[in-house]
Amino acid sequence: MLSKKPTTVLDDDIFIVSYPRSGNTWVRFLIGTLYFNLKIDWKNIEEYVQDIYHHDDSQLLKFKSPRLLKSHSSYDNRYNKVIYIVRDVRDVVISYYYWHLKMSNYQNTFDEFFNEFIVGKCPFQDWDKNVTSWIKNKNKIENGFLLLRYEDLKHNTFEQLKNIAEFLSIQRDGTELNSAITWASFENMRRLETEQQSEVKRFKNSDHYIPFIRQGKSGNWQNILSDIQKQIIKERFGDLLYELGYEI
Repeated sequence: MLSKKPTTVLDDDIFIVSYPRSGNTWVRFLIGTLYFNLKIDWKNIEEYVQDIYHHDDSQLLKFKSPRLLKSHSSYDNRYNKVIYIVRDVRDVVISYYYWHLKMSNYQNTFDEFFNEFIVGKCPFQDWDKNVTSWIKNKNKIENGFLLLRYEDLKHNTFEQLKNIAEFLSIQRDGTELNSAITWASFENMRRLETEQQSEVKRFKNSDHYIPFIRQGKSGNWQNILSDIQKQIIKERFGDLLYELGYEI
């Protein structure tokens, strides 16, 4: 996957931005289901909440405005309305490793991947640089910036989704919110992935034995990272984790 930006950004575009493996796909399912009043799945998601890395600019311009666009970009002053999702980097690195196993035929061990991640050898900008680029510039985003912690969304999905609906200026009642939450549950997303992955282009050359949607847990890093890896993360990202409200 190459990091690129759409050539054309429209004034009413809404961007769902995150570092990879921070919950962007889950949020796309939630928002798409709520925003369009339909059930987002793996076969129709690109029709409603487009991934800018899966379409060229001419294709993106064919979609009806306002467009909901998924991005992993660092701060871009053309993005006028942004939902930025942040997740504990200690869980991100684990999830990103399994993404590579599934999607890119990656052959290295987790320890080798961890070392590559720490020194910035992943396709996208370093995790801390990506996050801070948005936080430092949030007040410059003309139509609004919403910082969404993955862990908060997991802990209280209803209230966080309600906040998202308000940010997007859409009126949804409790029944509609709960319906979107149920449809976009990890269990249902995994079921849909199993049923549909043979029909979805993005999964065509992936390892079908490794799930794209895994457990979605928070804090699983405590059981997986070694003591040395935990210390490396603390030294490398500790200040930013603390600023974001994570225990270090």
